Amino acid sequence: MNRTSLWLAGALLIAGTSAGLSDDATPAPAAPPPAGTPAPAAAPAPSVAATPAPAAITPAPATTAAPPATAAAGSEPGCAAGGPSGSVAWPIGAAEKAVGTSQTGLALGLLAKLAPAGSAETVTVSPTGLTAVLTALELGADEPMRKGIEKFLGGEKTPAKAAELRRALRRLGADKPGTGPLASADALFVDEGLGLKPGIGETLLAEAGVPVRTVALTTDAGVKAVNGFVSEATKGLIPTILDTPGANTAMVAVNAFHFRDCWAVPFDPADTRPMPFTGGDGKKAEVPTMRIDGKPFAMKVQGRFAAVELPYRDARYAMTLVTTTDAPADATAFAKAPAPALLAGEGLAETEIELSLPGFSAENSRDLLPLLKQGGLAAGLASPKSLAGFADGLSLSAMLQKTVVAVDEAGTVAAGATAAVVTRSAGPRLPRVTFDKPFVFALRHKPTGLVVMAGYVGLPKAAAK
Repeated sequence: MNRTSLWLAGALLIAGTSAGLSDDATPAPAAPPPAGTPAPAAAPAPSVAATPAPAAITPAPATTAAPPATAAAGSEPGCAAGGPSGSVAWPIGAAEKAVGTSQTGLALGLLAKLAPAGSAETVTVSPTGLTAVLTALELGADEPMRKGIEKFLGGEKTPAKAAELRRALRRLGADKPGTGPLASADALFVDEGLGLKPGIGETLLAEAGVPVRTVALTTDAGVKAVNGFVSEATKGLIPTILDTPGANTAMVAVNAFHFRDCWAVPFDPADTRPMPFTGGDGKKAEVPTMRIDGKPFAMKVQGRFAAVELPYRDARYAMTLVTTTDAPADATAFAKAPAPALLAGEGLAETEIELSLPGFSAENSRDLLPLLKQGGLAAGLASPKSLAGFADGLSLSAMLQKTVVAVDEAGTVAAGATAAVVTRSAGPRLPRVTFDKPFVFALRHKPTGLVVMAGYVGLPKAAAK
């Protein structure tokens, strides 16, 4: 087995992945790797740089905000139970590969637009959250909106198939509550004054597993209902997604999730020490850095990029990290080959490595609607019948997303909430013209075109009465 020194002390691109498992497949865990002792230190990999990681946060003990799943025998509190463990070879078919490619492309495209070049900002997004709400809305969308959704989720050249994405989402959420690291919830909140078209509620539930909930969305009580749903689904990590009620709010499609699991190979806190990290702005800082020496991980170095995959106790999930081996890179660099394939875990092979990784945490909140318009949904959003399958006169007015993540020696805690806010059309907006700065005027005789008086008004002086 090869042994490599990998120092993830630079720009980190991270993807949390869930291995696809067909309904009738039952992969058998392989034998666990030998414990072994750390081999002599190899020459360190070149130091690299980019977005600095905030201080790590240890997954909290059981609290009312984030109670851990029931732990399996011998597992630490907060680790997932119920899923397969060990090294598992997951069968990946064409459908799973297509979903992985579209999700990685979506993530990289969003990050490239959201992470400013030359900044030390940490940006996080939930591609799954966006996929869940958009593929639910697709069921009631017109043709321009439907095509725009698939283009946004899959890209210009290979639009994603909404039906395939919905099937993947149903499998992702198939675990019974408390039996896996991921708990997710979906709902379409509909204002009590909106009459949905016949059959759309049944279609949503059958095709996307999304129930309809009727509330008074234009009131504080309606906002409280949506926020309560999000808070419960994220175990209190994201208490709100809506701020105030909107007078024209008709529907809110929501996806919310909570993830918590421990590493299959945890880091020893005693080995964590300050190490230099070069941020995306070129500045160096000392950050707490975790270390593991002489353990086998799936990894690959290709061109200027290096990737490593960290498995969780539940072997269906892994965190893939990609960095550069030379100079710091901004988010746009990771959107170019071969980084997308590496982030999707393609071609990674198990190798004994020396791994150095900063712990990190981040919280993000933003409206992603402008990015939807840039990513192929402009025509769909402009269509007057974009969501006519739900009701007439509806339009998507906001795509709100909040994310939270914390990674440390023990594992990962993460939560996300995405809300697609749909409003009623308020009728055509009247053009507004305000003379609040210098202007010119002409008193004209229209039949002849003669100008009786003309002038420039630099500062109006009221006429004497």
